Amino acid sequence: MSKKLSKYDELEQRRLELDLLLKAKKELVIADLEMLQADLKGPAALLKTAGQFVTPQKTHPLLKAGISKSVDLLVNGLILGKAGWITRNLVSYLVRNYSTYLVEEKKATVFQKISSWFHAHSGNGKAAPVGLGDLG
Repeated sequence: MSKKLSKYDELEQRRLELDLLLKAKKELVIADLEMLQADLKGPAALLKTAGQFVTPQKTHPLLKAGISKSVDLLVNGLILGKAGWITRNLVSYLVRNYSTYLVEEKKATVFQKISSWFHAHSGNGKAAPVGLGDLG
């Protein structure tokens, strides 16, 4: 226990000491929380990636259908053509879900690549839409 305070100055001094102690404890707690967050970054990233394999991204239905057909063609048709039906379905499900997240992250690059497939090069070296062709 602390001694009895008899003067107002002693009370003020004690209050300042307790304020400093409180400030030091708060800084210690904040430093501990920052260290804990730094330690949990790796497992949190791992759990996020694992979650991306299990849950599909809520994207556009047309984009999702395109990804689904592409994964079915590549994974089921080419890579796991002779595997069992359980393996094919499980692997294609996981790849399909994860690829929706990859496409969402790199949306601008993917759409630019797809749009370049739908443009033909004209004689002057500039890209022209496929449907228009050479008009002149």
